Amino acid sequence: ETVIDTLVFDFGGVLVDLQPEVSLRRFRELGVQDIDEMLNPYRQLGVFHDLEMGLVGREEFVARLNEHAGTNLTDEEINEAIMLFLKGVPQYKSDYLEQLRKKYKIYILSNTNPYIMAYAHSPHFLPATGRTLSDYVDKIYASCDMHTMKPDRAIYEQMIADSGMVPERTLFIDDSTANLEAAAAFGLQTLLAVNGTDWRPALAARLQHD
Repeated sequence: ETVIDTLVFDFGGVLVDLQPEVSLRRFRELGVQDIDEMLNPYRQLGVFHDLEMGLVGREEFVARLNEHAGTNLTDEEINEAIMLFLKGVPQYKSDYLEQLRKKYKIYILSNTNPYIMAYAHSPHFLPATGRTLSDYVDKIYASCDMHTMKPDRAIYEQMIADSGMVPERTLFIDDSTANLEAAAAFGLQTLLAVNGTDWRPALAARLQHD
């Protein structure tokens, strides 16, 4: 059996527990009525899609969302509503990452936007320690920086080429079957993690053969 030396984690739904209904409710309160169609845990549509693809920055996103919804929201209000999507990082997950990093190269591959990345790079990410996501991983591959999204082929190609990872020795952990299937097409090993669950036992079982 091939020895795994690299782990790639999805961010939302794997490292961070998601609570989309709280964010959607807040956006509806703010007047964005069709938010359920645009903001989806796996694949965004409309201006949210363009934000995650890095086609628009925050300023243009605010203008386009207001134009679309007939609202007059500020960047702060939108930031607050987007952040409600995330329930936060359970302490045990950051501790586990720290342990894993002693033995494995660790990367993040995420369909995400500049609001969530700003949070991940801030001391608010893990208030107890004041550490950021970058402190726990070798590199973060974010759709908004790469201008491509899972499960599109290009995002996997870019990550593999940039990191130098060997796909056969890499395990990709994600909460979307479509994203895992796309990774498997490149030869990556895969593990499905369900949002809100403790996936450590399943991951440990996959790694104990090493």
